[in-house]
Amino acid sequence: MDRAVERGLEHRESQIVSHICVDETSFRKGHKYITVVSDETSGKVLYVGIGRTKKVLKHWYMGLPPPEQLAGIQSVSMDMWPAHIYATLACVPDAENKIAFDRFHGPSEEGFGGQFFLCSFSYLFSVWTVF
Repeated sequence: MDRAVERGLEHRESQIVSHICVDETSFRKGHKYITVVSDETSGKVLYVGIGRTKKVLKHWYMGLPPPEQLAGIQSVSMDMWPAHIYATLACVPDAENKIAFDRFHGPSEEGFGGQFFLCSFSYLFSVWTVF
């Protein structure tokens, strides 16, 4: 499997991805997780890392070839998992204005009259600091 992944990565073209999604999912039995990064526009999986720690996601961010890759990220959709938030804040320039929490992990839609839950991290942070 490792050779197949290496071959696939060798043939992948380098491109700046503007909108990414970060999520974790469990596999096998128990609490074993992988972190998945995908291109929001095309749906392509860009990275799969073992675990759901800050280190796993930082490894992907730091592996992006030119610095323009990180600067080219315009939005990062994710759930509210702290490790992913901290990794993104540490690696992506102006990340506090680029993080958006997806509607699948927020409050139920019924509580908001059917409105989708999608808010920016900077707005949420400003609300939290009031308390």
